[in-house]
Amino acid sequence: MTTYRIRGQVITNVPTQIPTPTPTTQSAPEAGLRVEAWDKDLKFDDRLGSGKTDSRGFFEIEFTDENYRPEPLESETRIELFFQVFRGRELVGISDNGRTSNIAIVLPTPGGFFSSSVPLFVDTNNPSEYSIETLRIEELIDQITQRQIIENRRITEDTVVDILPTLDQVSSSGIRNSYAVIDSQGGSLQQMVDSAFSEVLGRNLKVGDAQMLRASITQAFAPQESNGRTDYVWTPRAYATVQTELGGMLTGAQASLYHRAKAAFNEMLPLLNKLYPLDTNADGQNLEATRSIVRTEITELVNEMGTQGGPRAQRVESLFQLLIGDVNPNEPEIVAGQLKDLADMFGLTRSRINTVDEEQNYSNFLIIRDYIASLRSSWNAYINNSGAGAFVGPQLVLLSQALSVVAESVQEVYRIMDLVFLGPAERQAVWLDFTKARDEKLDSGEIAFLLPDGTGYPISQVRQLVPPMTVESLLSWALLAATKEWPAIAKDGGKLGIAKTIAETAERLMILVQAASYIPLRNTAFNRAGVLRSLRDLAFQIYQVKRLASALISPIPPYFIDDRDDILALNSGETNSLPGR
Repeated sequence: MTTYRIRGQVITNVPTQIPTPTPTTQSAPEAGLRVEAWDKDLKFDDRLGSGKTDSRGFFEIEFTDENYRPEPLESETRIELFFQVFRGRELVGISDNGRTSNIAIVLPTPGGFFSSSVPLFVDTNNPSEYSIETLRIEELIDQITQRQIIENRRITEDTVVDILPTLDQVSSSGIRNSYAVIDSQGGSLQQMVDSAFSEVLGRNLKVGDAQMLRASITQAFAPQESNGRTDYVWTPRAYATVQTELGGMLTGAQASLYHRAKAAFNEMLPLLNKLYPLDTNADGQNLEATRSIVRTEITELVNEMGTQGGPRAQRVESLFQLLIGDVNPNEPEIVAGQLKDLADMFGLTRSRINTVDEEQNYSNFLIIRDYIASLRSSWNAYINNSGAGAFVGPQLVLLSQALSVVAESVQEVYRIMDLVFLGPAERQAVWLDFTKARDEKLDSGEIAFLLPDGTGYPISQVRQLVPPMTVESLLSWALLAATKEWPAIAKDGGKLGIAKTIAETAERLMILVQAASYIPLRNTAFNRAGVLRSLRDLAFQIYQVKRLASALISPIPPYFIDDRDDILALNSGETNSLPGR
């Protein structure tokens, strides 16, 4: 089946608005006219198709060889084409003027057929004011083939078509990365063992530190004598001591919040265990179930406040809401949440108090309520305190995790490139010209591509991304930065090194990796969707490092010490007298 396309322009000759001695006309288009194409036959004409004119009078009609049917004893290798033009249902012109205006076309027409003008007639002897100009007829690709091409193009542009192999296929491929893999000290099994030790002992152990291992086991397992034997009972720690290779630990406001929560926990737990019901008809099983629920939620609340890298605000708020609901600190005897359920189940109300012991029991319940309400006030102060940036200790934990993810992402890029046969030697030979990075899907002419944070990178700044470098140079830089350069700076340079050097270097590297994924290279392997998307994933992980590093604020230089004279000089604009200026 062959497809043909007819393109043309319908114009009308209207009188000019400027009075002249000799009347003249000018051509004007008209939108919304319906143009029908017909094939003239001896008995029955074939309607090939129709189209409407746009604001400039242009129309387009497509038809196939199935639209015209040869009559008996007729070999249809020739079309006698004529047009009818309608305004709504009104016929404004027809090109069939006793066959004199028809166009004879011998099919196929690979080069196209042109006609300067096709006049239209109202009837046989009455010319119309309309005519068809710049007519062109051309043969198109088979419709099925055309749809397949469009579909393949859509899949290539919008979806990932790379089929990655299974883990067994990767292991048996025998392909090696061009850069040495970071020693993971045992792989995934070792990581599982280390994770289990960290969960049980409450801290991350260093290899070869037997003294720390013994101290951790002694603290985690308490000996108990029972029937002539010694049993060791595991006592879960309220939080896991954070220790990373960067020196990250629980410090600053989180350490203060946690130790306050831990002290409150040590005070609340005995009081909760000693509570007894004032309602003599209370069900014992329901009492213990309610007590267990409150105990579990308090324990989880304290554990969350000691979470590595900072507590999860959503979970802390949820636990506070479950425990005490929305209580007023000025009303110490009003409770809500699970504490209210516990009070109702135990019958802890003033109307049931008769003796001093019962009043002491009720007081223990109010103390538990006050501890939790006080912790909530401390928590609200913690999450609202961000004037001086993040604290170094918890931020180093998050930064250590982010650097590990960057290193793993680089290894993923290497693996995917190996699988699409972009090997080590070719990676050292493929050059990346960052000044050519463009995202063709963006409509804006000023933005070259989008960064991982969603902001656009201007074309004017792309021209400054020089000189070019190879694919291997870019990836090895990212790997060395995540495994050696940035950890050393974070460990030895503190906030100054992190907020300045790491943040600025990570931003530069993020831009280059993101730009690399938008460079139009004439390399089939590099242009695979899996490779490009893995590079953008790597750029996103580097952006996370930059975001965490930027959360730290550099310390104030010595010449900004809060001295009265210096402050007055700064306010007056006389900064030349300050040290270092």
